[in-house]
Amino acid sequence: MKKDVLLASVLVLLSTTVILGNIKPVVAQGIIYIRFDGRVDPDTTPILTVDNITYTFTDNIFNQTIVVQRDDIVIDGAGYILQGARVDTYAGIDLSHRSNVTIKNMEIKEYIRAIFLYESHNNIINGCTLTKNFEGIVMDYSSENKITGNTISYYWNDGISLYPFSDNNLIVNNTITVDWKKSFSFLVAEEDNVIYHNNIIHRTWEGYVPLDPDIPVGKVYVPRPPVHNQWDNGLEGNYWSDYNGTDANGDGIGDTAYVIDENNQDRYPLMSLLTEAPDSVPPIADARENRSVAENTSVEFDGSNSYDNVAITSYEWDFGDGTTGMGMTIGHTYVQIGNYTVTLTVKDGKHNSDSTSIIIEVLIDTDGDAIADKFDTDDDGDGMSDEWEIENGLDPIDSSDKYQDPDGDWFSNIEEYRWGMNPRIYNPWKIYFTTAVVAMVIAISLTVIVAFSLYRKKRERQKDE
Repeated sequence: MKKDVLLASVLVLLSTTVILGNIKPVVAQGIIYIRFDGRVDPDTTPILTVDNITYTFTDNIFNQTIVVQRDDIVIDGAGYILQGARVDTYAGIDLSHRSNVTIKNMEIKEYIRAIFLYESHNNIINGCTLTKNFEGIVMDYSSENKITGNTISYYWNDGISLYPFSDNNLIVNNTITVDWKKSFSFLVAEEDNVIYHNNIIHRTWEGYVPLDPDIPVGKVYVPRPPVHNQWDNGLEGNYWSDYNGTDANGDGIGDTAYVIDENNQDRYPLMSLLTEAPDSVPPIADARENRSVAENTSVEFDGSNSYDNVAITSYEWDFGDGTTGMGMTIGHTYVQIGNYTVTLTVKDGKHNSDSTSIIIEVLIDTDGDAIADKFDTDDDGDGMSDEWEIENGLDPIDSSDKYQDPDGDWFSNIEEYRWGMNPRIYNPWKIYFTTAVVAMVIAISLTVIVAFSLYRKKRERQKDE
């Protein structure tokens, strides 16, 4: 009996080795950080950056998870491999809570999740090979991301997972191969995603009966219908290897839709596998409008109105003051007043590009309240306009002069302002008025005293009589 158990154990180990292939020995998982301040930690990691914007692999990386803590950067694998140890390394790249990060040109394999996005937005994953992972790309509470030009294969669960609140993502020009009988090309638990021009290749397994007959083996799994996603661009959809429709007119598009469920259909399925096709159509750059801003305040730039016939893979900003940045949206602070020409250059996966420029007028902000003097009529908030204070020799950034009376006429500066008077010219009106009021009060008081005195005398005479 013990020999049988031992033999079975050996067979299990051998079969596991055959399935997984030749991978590195399992050791404790390490973590590489790209820190908030731009540092790569540990600094011995084979990732090079000279500007804290572009991070480039210089060698293969084994049994490490890269945790990204910085937005508005590009991580370029330069063709190198990021390899885990399957169950001991939960993710190849963790993009939790990140925006405007581009991951490109690397092979990621043998992780539980190749790339994980949680509460992440406006990121790009382009030109990567993800293989032998439990899951490929996982998005949870993540929107407005672009997944383009990747190859995903030999995974054990889902190629691309769109968990709840992961909407408005663009998934284009990927090849997803389902090589395992219990796997799915997509897990789609949210709606309003756009998915087209992908090769979705399903193997078939003779005689395999799933535990749940309602779950389509190897296809798209929609765990909580109804959700609706767009599986074509209005003209062309995806290539599905198991599509069995016809193409009567030979235009390369199926005559009937590829049906996932009643809410998800590829209306224009492609009849043949998509190959690398030339793309000479440049994107269109849009940096929004010219603006006037206060000095020393962050200016938010937004290139999200830019578009391409496939997908934009990079957004490059030249801020006109000798500095640059990358990302669909990005902030920048100008410390000197003046006019700056800001240029946005967008590129697609075929290196087609387009540029556009806007003018940023940086204005003086005397009181540092992030509102330029040009638009701030009362810098010190004392209720008197800056223009009036300057005209009358007052300090427009000193609120303490509000109650001062430089001309000694008993009118404070704020009263002079409200009454339309000049705080430098003595105006006796208040003194006259006050004197008149005092005199009137005295006269009335004396009248009352005299009247009361006469009244008392009268009463005394009446008593004597």
